[in-house]
Amino acid sequence: MRGGCRAVVGWMGRLDLPRLSGRVDGLDWLIVAAAALGAALVMARVLPYGAGVNSDSLRYLETARNALAGEGLVNLDGTVFTLW
Repeated sequence: MRGGCRAVVGWMGRLDLPRLSGRVDGLDWLIVAAAALGAALVMARVLPYGAGVNSDSLRYLETARNALAGEGLVNLDGTVFTLW
């Protein structure tokens, strides 16, 4: 690390932080790309039904959609939804 350290004084006391060189190398880009890919995969998995929807909620939602479509109270696999 070039440039030494800089001292930051805050509520936790003195903290010596390394100075960054401002240079971005290939590993930095790889880490950023991996983080972006991970975030995109999480969003792709969550967006169809929303965050916090578990398997029970999914069954309720799909049964309601099937009922509105006139197909009756059936699950994702086509069996009758009987668990309330």
